Amino acid sequence: MSNRVLNGSGIDQGSESREHAREQYEKFDIADLGINREIFLRDIAPLFETLEWDHYDVERGGLPQPCRKRAIATFDVKERVGGLEINQMPNQPYTQPTNHNTYNRTAPRVYPDVEDKYIHHPEMQKLHAAVLAMVKNRRPHAKHLRTIFTFTRTVVSDSHEGLCAMEGPHCDGMDYIVSALVINRKNIQEHSGESSVLTVDGSTCFKTVLQAGEGIFQDDHRLFHNITKIEKDPLSLETEGFRDIIGIDVIIEEQKNILFDSSSHLGQFDLHEPTRIACKNAQVAFANDHRLSGAYTFEENTYVDKTIWQLERGIQDTFFRFMDLFQSIKNITQIPLNPRTCILASQLKQDSEHHISDALTVAAAIDRNFDLIQTLRSAIGKIVQNTHRENLPAVDQLDQLDQHSNIQEHSYNDQTLECAYQDALRAIRDNKVNLLSITDQLRQKEV
Repeated sequence: MSNRVLNGSGIDQGSESREHAREQYEKFDIADLGINREIFLRDIAPLFETLEWDHYDVERGGLPQPCRKRAIATFDVKERVGGLEINQMPNQPYTQPTNHNTYNRTAPRVYPDVEDKYIHHPEMQKLHAAVLAMVKNRRPHAKHLRTIFTFTRTVVSDSHEGLCAMEGPHCDGMDYIVSALVINRKNIQEHSGESSVLTVDGSTCFKTVLQAGEGIFQDDHRLFHNITKIEKDPLSLETEGFRDIIGIDVIIEEQKNILFDSSSHLGQFDLHEPTRIACKNAQVAFANDHRLSGAYTFEENTYVDKTIWQLERGIQDTFFRFMDLFQSIKNITQIPLNPRTCILASQLKQDSEHHISDALTVAAAIDRNFDLIQTLRSAIGKIVQNTHRENLPAVDQLDQLDQHSNIQEHSYNDQTLECAYQDALRAIRDNKVNLLSITDQLRQKEV
C-alpha cells in the first residue's frame, strides 16, 4: 500500500488486515529511543508508591474494591528550532470520547497531579522527544502535540482483582497512544498482563507480555488495544502483586484541512449498514474535532443537490435541514474550480479511465493544499497513487470499511444535529432510497 493512501481503518480482513495493521503500531524499548533505561526505571518507579486508589473502578466499573491507582499529567509539546518546547498544562477533568462495555469513560474523571520532580526528570524529557519522533514517522508534518500521561498501578491480591482494562478491547479516541510503557512488574505470573493490538473487526495482530522498559505505540484511530488481568505469583510470599505503567494519549494539535466529495456525505445515509456507519463515523469525527476544517468543490456539491432533487419534497426538506445545520456548525466552505484546477484535472484524466469528477476532486485538493480527501470512491486513491508530485493529500477511502460489520456507530456531539441526522435517515430508510446509486446514475450520464 502506498504510504500516501490510507483507508478508513488502515486494514482489511484476515491476514491482509494484520499485514496492513503492522504499519500502524510498533513495540519499542526505551533504550532504543535514547533513554537511559536504568536511570529512568530507577527514578520513576517511586512515583507509583504515591498513587491514590482510583475510586471510579467501583463507581463505574462495578468492582467491590478498586484495583488501580492513578495520577495524570498533561503537556503541550512543540517542535522548535534547536529542540522541543515542553510545557506542563493544568490538568482538566479527564474524558474520553467513546465508551466500551459498561464502563463510562465519556463522563469526566478527576485524578491527582504528579510531583514536579518526576515531570521534569531529564529522562522523562527524552520520552517526550521519543513520542514526537514516533508520531513524525507517520505524520512527518506534525510539530505540535498535546499529551496526557497516565501513571497507573494495577494491584492483584485477595481483595483486588488485578483488572487492567475493564473496557475489554477498545480505543481511546486519540490520534496515537502509548497503550502502556511498563515500569515495573512484581509478584505476578509471567504470562499475565498480556498486551494485544487488534484490528477494528477484533482480529489480534500482535500480542506480548511487556517487560520493564518496553511499550507499544499505535494509531488509535485505526486499531484497538487490550490487556489481560494480572495474576498473583503463587510462589511469592507477598500479599499482593502489581504492574506499573505509563499510558500516553497523543493529540496532534495542528489544523487539518479535509476535502469531501459527494459520496462521503451521502454515504452516511446508505442502505448498506456497514457503509453507512463508516461514513457517519468519519463525519462525526470531523464535526466533533475543532482541529479539522472542511470543504467540497461546487462540482461535488452539485451532485449532492441533484441527487436529493430526485426525491419527494418531504425527504428533500428533511435531508437539507440536516445538511444545512451540519455545514453551518463546521463552517464548511465551497471552492470553485479555477482554470488551474481544471487544467490539472485534464492532465490527471489523461492518465486514467476514471470519471472526470474524481480527477477534479484530486486536482482541487492538490491545487489548494488539502491534507486529506475523504471519499467512498476507490478511484480517488488510485489517481493519487499514480500522481507523481510532492505534498500529495492522503486519501481516506471509506469504502474499505464496508467489510467490518461490527463497527460501533458514533453520535454527533451536538444533539440538535444528531436529531436532524436521525430524522433524515428515517425518511430515507422508510422510502428505501439508495442515494449513492442515484449519484452513480447521474455521473454515468455525464461520461
